[in-house]
Amino acid sequence: MRLIRNPELKGILGILLIALVLGIVLAGVSGKLEQWGLPWFTGARVFDKIIFVSDASGTREIYSMNLDGSGRKQLTKGAYVLSAPAITPAGNRIAFIGMCGSTSHVMAVGANGG
Repeated sequence: MRLIRNPELKGILGILLIALVLGIVLAGVSGKLEQWGLPWFTGARVFDKIIFVSDASGTREIYSMNLDGSGRKQLTKGAYVLSAPAITPAGNRIAFIGMCGSTSHVMAVGANGG
């Protein structure tokens, strides 16, 4: 097989590659990738953390800690009774059930709390 070496073709391919990368970046920044089902996220993720509920503070709150048990951090604070924390597929949020009286709500908090 013979490869054609053409400097003009090399320049055109370079421009197309730059345009493709720029298009992906712009789509990610504008939120289009998420609309298309492709997550674009650059913030904190919690795939390497243990997420759990504890009442150590007097109320049931969501906490995270490192896999070795260090770095315990309270992520929520509120009047709801919290249960069933789950990491979202993108890893940037933690979804959970919050109960206020007899009403339950699906809630979420960022990977670093909030």
